[in-house]
Amino acid sequence: TIFKNNDEYITSELNDLDGVIAIGKFSKEDVEKFSMYSPIIVFVDSSPDEKKYDSVVIDFKKAMREVLGYLLSKGHNNIGFIGGREYVGSKREPIEDERETAYIEFMRSKGLYDINNVYIGRFTPEDGYRLMREAIKKRQLPTAFFIASDSMAIGAFSALYEANINVPGDVSIVGFNDIPNSKFLIPSLSTVKVHTEFMGVTAVNLLLERLNDKRKISKKVVIPTELIIRESSK
Repeated sequence: TIFKNNDEYITSELNDLDGVIAIGKFSKEDVEKFSMYSPIIVFVDSSPDEKKYDSVVIDFKKAMREVLGYLLSKGHNNIGFIGGREYVGSKREPIEDERETAYIEFMRSKGLYDINNVYIGRFTPEDGYRLMREAIKKRQLPTAFFIASDSMAIGAFSALYEANINVPGDVSIVGFNDIPNSKFLIPSLSTVKVHTEFMGVTAVNLLLERLNDKRKISKKVVIPTELIIRESSK
């Protein structure tokens, strides 16, 4: 298995491999490097070449429509976005975040998009804190935020608490990933659950199909997400 951690690739023993499961987002040169170990590769959380390789992904666009539709139904028209950037390859090429793209498309379709409500940094608690502080300094704070990772949301919570801004009384928050700590925050964090364990099982099954059944045609499997409503949104 190959996965990405802080822009470095962590690999298991790469000798005599029947296949590779690559978890994360990768550049073209990365994919070419992996193919030297085995022609059978299953990508998890990305799909660099769906005609050639199997992949397991989630439908970010559908997830975002569900989140933003939920916030609109609660009366929020001024919805902010806090997200991050990921970079791949030796040239550190930025990857488009589908959550950000889907947010912009949805808000534009409703006539509610405001570029001043979009804050981009890294997917860390520190940047969640920093970006929320930037938002607070502006005159009109959105009444709700979608935050693209629960880790960033934890930092954003701290910034709001320091500014005596009540969640969800003043600002509703919805995160993404449903990490274990999310339900233990005060208030508990509404978030989008990604079924990561099932994605892993699916990747293994795809690999076994290739090996045991000699399947030649590639598959792209889309795993649904689940909006978990807790105390941080109303």
